[in-house]
Amino acid sequence: YDAKATSVWYLPAFFENGGELIPDAEVLQVMIDKKGAGGEAKGVTYRKNGEVHQAVADKVVVSCGTWGTPVLLARSGYGPRARLGAKAIVDNPNIGQNMDGDTTFDIPVMFDDDVKEAGRGTNGGYYWFVDDPKFSDGSGRVRVAEDLTRIVYPHVAAMSEFAPSFGKRHMDFMRKANRRLGWLTVSVTKPPTSIKGSVDLETGGHNYPGGDYIDNRMKEAWEVGIEVARKMNCKYSTRFRKTFKNSGGLHTNGTCRAGSSPKNSVINQDFESHEVSGLFIADASSYPRAVSCNSGLATATMGVFAAERIVRNHFKRG
Repeated sequence: YDAKATSVWYLPAFFENGGELIPDAEVLQVMIDKKGAGGEAKGVTYRKNGEVHQAVADKVVVSCGTWGTPVLLARSGYGPRARLGAKAIVDNPNIGQNMDGDTTFDIPVMFDDDVKEAGRGTNGGYYWFVDDPKFSDGSGRVRVAEDLTRIVYPHVAAMSEFAPSFGKRHMDFMRKANRRLGWLTVSVTKPPTSIKGSVDLETGGHNYPGGDYIDNRMKEAWEVGIEVARKMNCKYSTRFRKTFKNSGGLHTNGTCRAGSSPKNSVINQDFESHEVSGLFIADASSYPRAVSCNSGLATATMGVFAAERIVRNHFKRG
């Protein structure tokens, strides 16, 4: 998967500095000892080849993503006491809450001439942003992305609404479609504070409420996208979903958000848990608030900041 390309470059330095990689292992719990109202991280338990093992350490960095991290913490006894009951070791009601994410819809477009090479594509393009005038912080932001450069796979092209049903016309279409077919992606990328999702702490499933606000903003985004398509002088689809309720949640983040207070966050500015010393979280769940773009680069940036601050605060050179 795409994450491998970014991680393998760091492996030589990891091994040179005494790192040990444990493959084919599933982490079961972070080991947390109770200490006053909080706790201390003592390592992890994991399953490998059907056997349970312990890796003892006084510092644990969790990076299981927006959905996986809160599930692992809850399984470890760290989370909302109201939800965990007797299993709770350390209480924090924000774990699994405050989820932000994109609500997205694609507008297919088709050109009469080639607009890209057949075998190449990129994940990105040009962007138009339209902010909701009711908010001064970018909340409710609409994004229209030109995704014309995305690689078009044959099965996607064959099922396109521009494709003829069958026969020679369909064959002729397929010979050209991967150079002429694309999408405009419209999104609500920064939902207002009142619209937050959550993660089921047992299953990892997510609930991302939309309601009338998201529906109305997506309709506005779609109208902007249609106007862009019209000005590009291409064929475009006018289909549109009537509702986006509970359909959002791409590029999700914020379920163990950073903040200055445990009243509304899980970790501090140095990525360490407010209540559990030695426990760090560095992934998309750490976001203090939503971003207006795809989350890959922002998540990598969080990792860099986390590494710098953990080393600065807890390790000495020489």
